This record gives sequence, C-alpha cells and structure tokens, in this order.
Amino acid sequence: METINCFEPAILSQVVMFVKDNGKKMFLDAKIVIQKGTKATALVVDNFLVATIENEQHTQVIVIDKAHEVPTFTVSVDEKNQLDISAYASRIDSKEDIQQRKDTWCTLVTKILE
Repeated sequence: METINCFEPAILSQVVMFVKDNGKKMFLDAKIVIQKGTKATALVVDNFLVATIENEQHTQVIVIDKAHEVPTFTVSVDEKNQLDISAYASRIDSKEDIQQRKDTWCTLVTKILE
C-alpha cells in the first residue's frame, strides 16, 4: 500500500471532497467558529469532527476534538501553496502541541483516504 504524504496541499482537496461527499451539512456553533451560524459540511472520524468551511478566498478544514467541544486546529493552504496546520485559537504553542496537530492530521487523513 502506498504511503500518504499528509502534508501535500492536494491532500487537503481530497479530504475536503471526501467530507463533502460523505458528511452532513450543518451550522457550527458560535463557540466553535468566530461567526455564529457558519455553514459547514462535517464528518465524524474517531473522536473528531472534521468540518469544511468554504468562502471566496479559500477552503478551510476545522478539526474539532469532540470530547472537549473545542476546535483543536485548522488546516488550509497558505499563499505559498503550503499546507498550514495551525492552532484555532490564539495561544502560545509548544513543540509538543505542534507535533500533536501534525500527528492527528496524518492519522485522520489516513483514515479518511484509505
């Protein structure tokens, strides 16, 4: 079986398409997104809600830890065409936090695209 490079921008597009095809349309709660009632398509994978949000500028994936009901991180493609995996809320990040987001993203990508 081929190994998935979960940090390629094309992978984000594949995840977004999978969530659109298999997820449910919903409005995200105000504590999850800045703007109350933001439309998204979401899919549950393990203990995470993987939600896609699209606007004119870009598509963003929000990965929400269901156990805590707080978004863990967002994934999008930046202006340099690189995958950006960042903390959702403004906070000081440790190396462990950054690595945990990367590991979680790769685990989710593997489960979604297998």
